[in-house]
Amino acid sequence: MVRYIKDDEAALTWHDTPPKGYLALLVNGRVSQIVALQEPVELGRDKSNALVVSDPKVSRNHAVIAPHDDLTVEIKDYGSSNGTYVNNLLIKQPLNLQDNDHIRVGDTVFLFTLNKPTPNMLVDEVAAPRDLAVPILAPPFQPTPNLSFMQNPTTIWLALGCVMILVVVLMIVLAFLLGTLMVSGG
Repeated sequence: MVRYIKDDEAALTWHDTPPKGYLALLVNGRVSQIVALQEPVELGRDKSNALVVSDPKVSRNHAVIAPHDDLTVEIKDYGSSNGTYVNNLLIKQPLNLQDNDHIRVGDTVFLFTLNKPTPNMLVDEVAAPRDLAVPILAPPFQPTPNLSFMQNPTTIWLALGCVMILVVVLMIVLAFLLGTLMVSGG
């Protein structure tokens, strides 16, 4: 077995592959803990996950971050209750991560980086959302009715009075028609 040792890095054996990226837990804008991404890392509250997140808004099996052979790292939500966000955008399908993407599960925020961050490193706020190549369609335009006239109680009682008068008039007309039919039919 051959080992390669560099001053600022941990020892790598000849057969080991370097990480494809790093996942850093952010606490108050600073790097707290760092996880090297060499194989898929499942996130969730359940202790069976590789990365256990004790956050009540995180599902038991929330998401997975998986490095691939083509040097991409993908994140996939497992249909969690509160969703998985990348740069403040809810992801609905697997997404390839980019350097300095912010990942939020529940109230917990991680930073994905290609280079190993240093502990206690101050991290900038979440980057602007990037184009996810899949358009997020806005719901169709639906005009909202202007109900400002209903704010006045007098207007409400007036409208109810008109409806009641209409109902009484219709009942009188119906009674008249039924009476006429009964007289002519009998």
